[in-house]
Amino acid sequence: MLTHTSSCSGKPFGETDTPKREIAKTTLKEPNAFLPNLGYNAGLYLYAPFKEIYPVQAYDRQKFSEAIDQLPDTSGGPTLLMQALIKLEPILKDLSGRTAVFIVSDGNYTKMEGFKEPEQKAKELSAEYSTCFYYLSNADTEREKRNLMDLAKGSECSRVIPFESYVNRLEYTSGALFVVQGDHAGP
Repeated sequence: MLTHTSSCSGKPFGETDTPKREIAKTTLKEPNAFLPNLGYNAGLYLYAPFKEIYPVQAYDRQKFSEAIDQLPDTSGGPTLLMQALIKLEPILKDLSGRTAVFIVSDGNYTKMEGFKEPEQKAKELSAEYSTCFYYLSNADTEREKRNLMDLAKGSECSRVIPFESYVNRLEYTSGALFVVQGDHAGP
């Protein structure tokens, strides 16, 4: 999971007075409370600026909850999405199997001179490391929404999920981590 506390994360969420970063923190805590431990790894990183909060390791509900509590309560600075994708690569390199990366983003990012666009880097990471990106979008403008859609085009399994949909239906992304199969036997 990559999340940020750049200056745009201090903007109110929807029609509320609550900053987007607080809503993001709450919506990370809630699914963590019911997420089954199925032997997978998890990690939590801040990407504006890039900081390891919970390095990728065997998922532990309590430790992950404590890591979420460590996310900053203030906002400020640029959104360095490209830097985050570059710093994500060595982490992905050491993982095996399919990887799901959740990125909380408003689709805004600071361009880094001399580097590719983030959508090209995300496409490369998806192909090289069998990675699906799930962009939890709290974009406000059409340009920001378009930026996220361009990022998601990097692979068939990547998705943009409106943050409001995720907030209201936290199980929205559970299919990226596990699938519940029911008994289809009929009478």
